[in-house]
Amino acid sequence: MNNLERSMKEVAAALTGRGADEIPDHLEGICSFIAENYSGGGQAAATVDTLGGATDIGKSLMKAESAEAARAVMEAGETYSLPAATEESLGGVKKAAAVSFTTDSATAETCAAAMEQLINSLKTAGIMA
Repeated sequence: MNNLERSMKEVAAALTGRGADEIPDHLEGICSFIAENYSGGGQAAATVDTLGGATDIGKSLMKAESAEAARAVMEAGETYSLPAATEESLGGVKKAAAVSFTTDSATAETCAAAMEQLINSLKTAGIMA
C-alpha cells in the first residue's frame, strides 16, 4: 500500500466511522467503500433553501424553471425585441449578402450588374425598400 492509499484509508475511516481493518487496501476499493458507506455525516443534502449567504431573490432565481420565471423574479419585465429600422426610426438591420466585384477589367456592364446585385442584396436584407 502506497502513501496515497494509506491517506485515503484514513479519510475513509474518518468519513464512515469504520475501523481501518474494514476498509480495503487498494485505491479503487477505498473509493467504492466510501461511496457505499458514507452517509453525509448525518446532515441533510444541501438545497437552494439551505444555502448560506443567498438572498431570497437569489434563491427564487435559482429555483426558476424558465427564463420567463427568472425574469419575473428579477422584475425584469418583458424580453426586449429590437424593432426593424424604418426611414423614420432607428432599428436593427440584417447583414446584406456580399457582392463579388473587382475593378480589374471592369466595364460599364459589369459595374451595372454589380450595382444591381448590391441593391437586391440590400433589399433582401431589409436595409433598403
